[in-house]
Amino acid sequence: MYESMNLNVISKGVFRPTPLSQTLSRPRVQPKGARWVRRAHVAVRAKLETASASDTKHQDSLPKTWYPIIVQGALDLGKPQAVRVLGHNLVAWRDPQGKVSVLEDKCAHRLVPLSEGHVDPKTGCLECPLHGYQFDTSGCNTLIPTEPGHQNKDKEEVKTNVKSFPVVETGDVVWAWMGDPDDPQATDPAIMPQQYLDHLNPDIMTKTFSRVLPIDQSIVLENFFDPAHIPFAHHGMQGTRDDAGPIPIGWVRPESEDKALGNADTAIPDDLVPVIEDVSQHLCLTFSDVTGGKRRSGTLNLKPPVSFWFETKSEPTEKFPEGRKSGLSLLCVPVQPGYTRVFINPLHAPRLSKFPAWLLHMFTNDFLDSDTLLLHQQGRNVLDADRTMTREGSNGAAKGPVALRHYKAGSQADESSVIFHNWFLKYHGATAPYSPSMPPLPDYYLSPIPLSREQILDRKAQHVDGCAECSKAHAMLEKVPLALSAATLVLAAFLRNHPIAVTLVVAAALLTWRTVSKWKGKLEFSDYVHAEKKAEKKPKKKLAITKIPDYTEVAAKKQFVATTLTYLTGVATLWWLRYYGYAILAKFM
Repeated sequence: MYESMNLNVISKGVFRPTPLSQTLSRPRVQPKGARWVRRAHVAVRAKLETASASDTKHQDSLPKTWYPIIVQGALDLGKPQAVRVLGHNLVAWRDPQGKVSVLEDKCAHRLVPLSEGHVDPKTGCLECPLHGYQFDTSGCNTLIPTEPGHQNKDKEEVKTNVKSFPVVETGDVVWAWMGDPDDPQATDPAIMPQQYLDHLNPDIMTKTFSRVLPIDQSIVLENFFDPAHIPFAHHGMQGTRDDAGPIPIGWVRPESEDKALGNADTAIPDDLVPVIEDVSQHLCLTFSDVTGGKRRSGTLNLKPPVSFWFETKSEPTEKFPEGRKSGLSLLCVPVQPGYTRVFINPLHAPRLSKFPAWLLHMFTNDFLDSDTLLLHQQGRNVLDADRTMTREGSNGAAKGPVALRHYKAGSQADESSVIFHNWFLKYHGATAPYSPSMPPLPDYYLSPIPLSREQILDRKAQHVDGCAECSKAHAMLEKVPLALSAATLVLAAFLRNHPIAVTLVVAAALLTWRTVSKWKGKLEFSDYVHAEKKAEKKPKKKLAITKIPDYTEVAAKKQFVATTLTYLTGVATLWWLRYYGYAILAKFM
């Protein structure tokens, strides 16, 4: 009916159907430039149709493996969470019984995003916000409000079910099987998520940090395989610029593999070197550098498609006779070309569990922001350089990884990047800046306008809005100024006859307000300008023995002490003014 007629409004306000053929046959005045606009519209539509067909083909060829989707804490925010993985939109939610579910984020009825809906507390189902269709944790459409008898139908007869993904949980991370749900490989122990976490005890995964970075997955991995950037990109956080020096790189491989690159020119502790059974499924490089004035050795490990970790061991000191071990575990998940979701957990740092999660996350953001802007622009520059070669026709005969066509190797430390890119291309057919699990997006999808600094370093959108602990901290800090103002006015009125006491109250309130504003700002956006980071001298030998090089632990400890002292000072000041201030001031007034 909609195709045979349209609706025309006459002067009396009555709708009169007009045949579509008559409507189309009416002569129309073509405005200037309309023909060009119409042609452009047709061209864009053709591109979008081609992209849609390519996307459909890609959906049918999703990788048959498990991918980390979301941190469980994000599900405590009380609403469904939209998650984009491998270019696909998913929704993660938890029913009233605590069961976690991951569904395709579009209602089968009108393709509305289910992540904008809510969980019905009566039925325990996810409700579509447009027409009220409800879906259980398996994706079955259990309720259609406009069809009362729908719930009596057999599940196999329902055409409005939503695709669901099998889910497992390790620690506080939720994983989803991105292949066919009925594939028997989904239950194969050899490819379960635990295989990626042999180096990490899931029992300590209770404060996992998660953030979406505007950086391609392979650029993120390349950066973690590059220890030479640490003294400069993370100056003052993990070592200083003065720590820079030669970094020998080695490659751990089975005895049957070619030893063309040899091993590093330094002894790597045996307890750091893993056993490599299949070089195509485990890349392990060794390195030795100086951090915080002390030499350390370590390994860089990657199990595709998402698991990376590094472990280091410092030289022996008086405090650590056998050397101090530290490390980091990273789950690196492609969101879409140019964007990556990271899940971070520290290794060999049990004392960090004593600090509040939002405080640890704040300093993890500080660490990431020190090179996020650099890596984002690096990825864009590699793409631009590759497009330029393509337009000039000089890219046709080029071979090897895309990024290495434009990099200029300058030292032995660059071997880690060369090995990483060639290994990924050889065994997994992918290379930077293209994520291994997805085809690159066409040029017309990429915005010609670069992201601003505020967008690249937007902590609130990339992390806080999806973290229960940081969201609560941000909401609390937003309420502090109002509560502080009210408390200050009340105390000032109570002590109005004692100007010194009022001055102390106002000073304490201003100090607290400044601290709270600083913390709130660091949860939203914190610019990082390398030119403003002053050079520091190497620490003295005596200080180097007792100095803990783990930036996250030291910074968290300092901030925790400062927070505690500020709080206790404020409480003590108010308590003193309330009980003793009047008596003491009365002697001098």
